Amino acid sequence: MSGDSSSSDDYGDVDLPQELLQAIGQDAEAADPLEQAEFDVVRYVNDLFPDEESLQDVDARLASIESEIAELDEQIDRGVRDYAQRVVDGDAEKALKNATEGIAELNNKIGSIHTRAKESEELVQSVSGDIAALDVAKRHITATVTALKRLVMLVSATEQLTAFAAEKRFAQVDELLNHKDRLLEDLKAECLEDIEGKLFTPGYDAEGKVDAKAACETAAAIGKEVKDDVISIDMKNIFAD
Repeated sequence: MSGDSSSSDDYGDVDLPQELLQAIGQDAEAADPLEQAEFDVVRYVNDLFPDEESLQDVDARLASIESEIAELDEQIDRGVRDYAQRVVDGDAEKALKNATEGIAELNNKIGSIHTRAKESEELVQSVSGDIAALDVAKRHITATVTALKRLVMLVSATEQLTAFAAEKRFAQVDELLNHKDRLLEDLKAECLEDIEGKLFTPGYDAEGKVDAKAACETAAAIGKEVKDDVISIDMKNIFAD
């Protein structure tokens, strides 16, 4: 881009300063991706954050965009001052009109950049929320699979215990009873953790109530000791309030 106003920049006989022409961004090939007419929010975000680890740089990237906008504002001010100085002895009214139009165009571009940056930020936040939800779901699935495995082991141990008792194989009966007690202790701990985490956490939802109710019923079925522990937890939270 040359400084000559009669070149590719059509501003009549007015000789616009190089700084203002650069600020308006006439050179499309050197434009920022956010200024492209065919701007693709998804592609832009994917380029900035190709993997989960790169999401840690979201704040830094937003700060960089804000810094670029501040720099553009500074270039506008500097360009207008230089331009005003150069046209003092010329057609000031026409020059001011051209400068105003240029500033308005640049303000539109800045507004567009703000909008697209906000869209990119919202998309990143949405992706981050999805990742967090998937992580929670993964933990729940893992806990469910573990509980089911222990339940299967408990049922199997109960069936074997019945068979060994009928055959009077008391050594095996004793071993299975110990194994059953360990499984029940694990199940008891998980029930108590689930109850305390869902039933006594502020803001729990209706789904949490259903899960907590099922956990309470399971705890009651395990034995009076577990039921007493649940009551103790309840009393502790009531008095804590």
